Order: sequence, then structure tokens, then C-alpha cells
Amino acid sequence: MKTCLALSCVLACACETVRIYYENPEGEKIDADVRGVTPDLAPMMTAPDAGHPDPSPLSLAAPSLCLVNRVGSQSDVRIFDRTMGGDLTPTAIFSPAAIGLNNPSGIAFDATRKLLLVGDAKQDKVVLLDVQGTMKGWFGAHGSLDSVALLALDGSHQELFVLGLSGGAPKIDVYAWPATMASAPTRSVSVMKPAWQTNFLSMTLLQGHDELVLADSAKLSVISRTATGAATELRTIRNPQPPNLLSLWALDYDPGRDQIIGGGPGPGPNCTAEDPCGGSWARGVVALARTAGIPPHYDWIFDWKLTTTALAFEATSDVVYFGACTDQSCTRSEIVALSRGGGATPQRTIVGVSTGLGTMTSMVLCQ
Repeated sequence: MKTCLALSCVLACACETVRIYYENPEGEKIDADVRGVTPDLAPMMTAPDAGHPDPSPLSLAAPSLCLVNRVGSQSDVRIFDRTMGGDLTPTAIFSPAAIGLNNPSGIAFDATRKLLLVGDAKQDKVVLLDVQGTMKGWFGAHGSLDSVALLALDGSHQELFVLGLSGGAPKIDVYAWPATMASAPTRSVSVMKPAWQTNFLSMTLLQGHDELVLADSAKLSVISRTATGAATELRTIRNPQPPNLLSLWALDYDPGRDQIIGGGPGPGPNCTAEDPCGGSWARGVVALARTAGIPPHYDWIFDWKLTTTALAFEATSDVVYFGACTDQSCTRSEIVALSRGGGATPQRTIVGVSTGLGTMTSMVLCQ
């Protein structure tokens, strides 16, 4: 089987068939034919122990943040000690080639099995890494996944939600977790096309309520966690009329307060039916009731410098970690740790000077 992958850069169009390997629980290697790729891309499709460099060892002795970092057209996976601040050196940086990826996208973490899950938007798969950064397997071979963008792991129900964005018809594939290369989705959910012809930007589970919420550049859409086939919105959270958009680019859930936490360039706390935008834009993070509707009411707001692109909430410490741009083009970012009950001063900030932080597209707590 031979094809050429379309790349943003110019490559020779000579293609060859390569093989990937999957290590099963017994330590045996299973190989499978996959699409042909250009010779330049072949190393990133092979197992780490097949003559290619291993990823840097990943030590999770300290509570960490795992994130997908994009600089220009290139993405990688980075891990930071979330108890530290300043111009911090990452605990590990995984290049795509080292972990069997082409274009890292969504990310999730299984705290029980100590596995990091990273989606690939170009190879249409999800890769599994152990706490040493070693690729332990992947899934997506059944061809269901397409342009993987977002992941959400439901530890309570042992399910993984994988959102793909191909062809303007977003779809969520739900896998029983843990999954292997032989796994096929247990169900697929067709979700409504995002407003204003944009893509979905974030997805999170509302634990304890059997709900899943998706954000595009205009609104939040809440659907049933158990939906199958064509999903029906349980409710929509947005401002009354365009162009007063509810632009939340990153989401998480605060179960103690039963609130959705969002970040982005979304409208600020003064939104009302009479004055939809109030002239205020929240460039940091906001919180609103899970049951909010039209128009939403913000219960909490923290205004920061520029757009928030990723966030994660740690319920045990009541801290929101969010990745925020430090320039208008978002070529540089910083990570801010903010206590929800501790006033308007961040606890600490990881700056992106030496760390090479560009645009953080996905973030998860990992430890």
C-alpha cells in the first residue's frame, strides 16, 4: 500500500511502505501494515527500540502538567513540575519522532495505570506512553479515527472519548478503556457542526452528571455522556445574539462548585440580556454554572494579559493552571497557577523564555 502524505513543507514524493509495532501485555511485538509515508517520516512510525532514539525518561515524582506545545507548524509534548515556577526547564520534552507521532493534538492521563495518551491529528491514532516515556502501544487501526483533535478520559466509567474534526463533520468515537491496537469504538457520536464554521476547541466531561461539554468559538454545547448516533444538545450556553460570542477555548470542570471553568478571549462578567457583552472581555479564566443557559452568568472571573489556550483544574488544591499567550500572535506563552479562593494574585508562573513554550493547545494534570 503506497500513498504520499501532504506536508506543509516540500518533500520528495517518493513513498515507501513501513511497518509499525505494538507491544502487547506479554511483551510480544505485533506488527501491522499502515499507510505508506515518505522516507523522511518513516522513523516516527516505528517502535522506540527499533534502532531509533528512546524518548527522554519521564519522572513523575512531583505533581506535573503534561501539555501539547505548538511552535509554528511543529508540535511536541512537554512535562513540567507544577509545584515550581519561574523560567523552568521541562521535566521532559518528547519530539513527535521519539514517541511515534506526526502531529500531536489532544492529551489525557490515566493516573491509575500511569499512562499518557496523546492523539495524532495526521496519523489518525492515539499513542500510549508509560511513565518512562516509552511508547507502549497505540490504537486507531480500525480506521474510525480521523483528524484526532481532543481527548477526554472518563475514569469512573472506563471510557475514552476521542473527537475527530475531519471534513467539517465532527465525530466522537468512544472506546472502552484501556484500549489496544485491536480495539474498535464501542459507539460513535455525530455532533453538531460548530457555529460560525469553526472547529471545536475544547471538550471536557462533567463528572457525576453524565454530561459532556464541547466549546467552539461561539458557544458551549452540552450533550449526554451516553449519547450514540446523532447527538442532541441537552442545552446551549451562549450569549443571546452574534457577534457577542461566548469564546471559551479551554475547558475543565469544578465538581465541588458544580461549575464549568473556561479560558480564552471570551466576554467578561457583565453580559446580560440587555447588554450582551458589557464591553468586557475575559482574557484569563471564568467560571459559570454547569446549568447556565442564555445568557450565561459568570460566577468568577480572572482577567489576565492575553488569550488563554489551555487549562486544567486541580480540585484537591483548588488551583487552576492555565496557559496564556504573552504576545498578540501567541508565539510565546506562560503557565499560570491561580488559587480559586486565594485572591487575584497567581501563586506562581512558569514563563516560556527558556522553555520554548509556544501555543499550548491541550493540557492535563499528570502525576
